[in-house]
Amino acid sequence: MRQLSVNTGVKRDSRVVALLVLAFGILLTALFIALLPRQESSTPGAAIDSVPIDSLPPQVAAAGTTLVFELEADTYVSAEQPGSNFSDSSELRVDGSPELVAYLGFRVEGATAEGSVDATLRLFANSSSRDGGLVHSVAGQDLDELNLVADNAPAPGEMLGFHGSLVEGTWLEVELEDLQLDTYIILALTTESETARSFASRETGGNAPQLVFREPSEEEAVEAELEPLTDEEVVLLAVGDIGDCVSTGDEEVAALVSGLAGELALLGDISQDEGTPEQYRECYDPAWGQFLDRSRPAAGNHDYLTEGASGYYAYFGESAGDPDKGYFSYNLGAWHIVVLNSNCSQIAGCSVSSPQGRWLQEDLSENQAECTLAYAHHPRFSSGQHGNFDSMQDLWQILYGFGAELYLSGHDHGYERFAPQDPSGAAVSDGIRQFVVGTGGKGLRPLGPRIANSEVSQDQDFGVLQLDLRPGGYAWQFIPIPGSTFTDAGEESCH
Repeated sequence: MRQLSVNTGVKRDSRVVALLVLAFGILLTALFIALLPRQESSTPGAAIDSVPIDSLPPQVAAAGTTLVFELEADTYVSAEQPGSNFSDSSELRVDGSPELVAYLGFRVEGATAEGSVDATLRLFANSSSRDGGLVHSVAGQDLDELNLVADNAPAPGEMLGFHGSLVEGTWLEVELEDLQLDTYIILALTTESETARSFASRETGGNAPQLVFREPSEEEAVEAELEPLTDEEVVLLAVGDIGDCVSTGDEEVAALVSGLAGELALLGDISQDEGTPEQYRECYDPAWGQFLDRSRPAAGNHDYLTEGASGYYAYFGESAGDPDKGYFSYNLGAWHIVVLNSNCSQIAGCSVSSPQGRWLQEDLSENQAECTLAYAHHPRFSSGQHGNFDSMQDLWQILYGFGAELYLSGHDHGYERFAPQDPSGAAVSDGIRQFVVGTGGKGLRPLGPRIANSEVSQDQDFGVLQLDLRPGGYAWQFIPIPGSTFTDAGEESCH
């Protein structure tokens, strides 16, 4: 019995020692963890007072100085419930009928830029919708979310940006132009759609809205400048309505272009019928891919039959500009060239006050060349089956005000040249001369009787327009495919 008692005591002592060793190990581990460097939380819903981009999701990572401004308040208001407050909701609802407007309040700290800047608003979509929406500036220095209702809500102001379709469970990035930097920024989200959409609010934490601002470095600012104007005489070849897997017209025009020098202005509907990646790969690239490095495209309405013209932007890449805009400019010889997006409903309109309209005014103010040329897919004037495109009148007004010489387009499948006109269609000596060149290979269509100021038209021959752009003037020539006889040529000085 005594031996059993000794053995039992040894076992108890061993268990005590084991427990002490285990406790000591746990204590050392906790001490080690406590001494490790702590990292600040990058949760977008937290108070982050302008954190660096390294703490953001990879979608917005970029070089240069990038800040995320703190979302201090957010809510939405309802026209059907004008006295109700929704500040504690986990969603921000937006609708056109009945009207729901969402409001966001951001605290701005750490930015060195002043005045008007570009920024990105990131929203997490709780729902899907094919319809777009708008982002507006709102006057004020504070968003009182706890007391905000439809009856006292401030009116949405100037439109800063437009977004397209939403995909549930994904982040949406809205490019904002001409955002006025201040210590506090209030934004409003609206839509004309009658389909309600929902975004995550700051009550969700990690999916809260984000306002991202990026100040370009000095090196990037230099890279963003256009090529300088020169005294060199250059050639611009223009044509639209091209790729088609059924006809051989596009292949014949490609063979013609292969023997001509010059940059290519592609005037939209470049790969019919819906601009899908497959159609670009199978119906356009085999004949026209050889010209990719000298192509400057404009988006057509058929390109937007694929959501967001994604096939078009994927194929042309940087040459097509920002996929959220589709408009850009470049210099060629002594000429300033502007590429416009005439698919107005896809980019928040083509009015003077639209993002594109404001950009065009700024671009032409900063790039005042003696000679300016613009092109897009839709014609302002046409004798074809589509007729005049009134949605472009405001942009034409801007071009006319800055003394532009030429406007090139496609859309109607034929060729037409107009005398110089003002935006309303009156013939004037200092007006804009327009060419419609929808002769790239897709089936030609009959043109109607020539409308006012139409000087030449034809709907029988494929071909391209060759423009010889020189300092102070230009010459034009329509070059048909071999076997065709139509041609048109002339020259003018810049006014």
